[in-house]
Amino acid sequence: TALDSEVATLYVVDRENNQLFTQTHSNHDTPDRVNIVLDEGLVGRCATTGRVVNTSDRGVLRRHDSSFDTVSKVHVNSVLCTPIFGRNKEVIGVLQVVNKKSSKDFTTRDEHILASMATHLSVALQNLNAATENVKLEQYAETKIEILDALKSSYEHYNLQKFES
Repeated sequence: TALDSEVATLYVVDRENNQLFTQTHSNHDTPDRVNIVLDEGLVGRCATTGRVVNTSDRGVLRRHDSSFDTVSKVHVNSVLCTPIFGRNKEVIGVLQVVNKKSSKDFTTRDEHILASMATHLSVALQNLNAATENVKLEQYAETKIEILDALKSSYEHYNLQKFES
């Protein structure tokens, strides 16, 4: 996995619900969605401050939200989180790696590599959001056209009845 870690996870910010979410495939049939309150845990801290979190300190790790760990069955010894920024410099996601295999701690070099990955993910997430918005706009436009067609038909039907009377 990324950076010689045990687990790598992409969390996406859902501002509408004040959450971060990710999906995991612990049971191979359907993905499990994991939601974390936006300002809780180390991932939440990274998302709300826009700052990197890199720790193996037991005291700090106690603040780690274990929602994902319960699903993935991973015991956390070290965490590195980096924010993913959108065009307006707002945090749109967090990339997290857990448990460096080759040593106890993640390094500054690991931080730089993860930040580089986050930059690429930023472009992908923003493109995905734009595509989703386009689909919503297309659906809205189609619905609007259907409504206008129905109104036109009703109006024409009404006018025909009016003239026939």
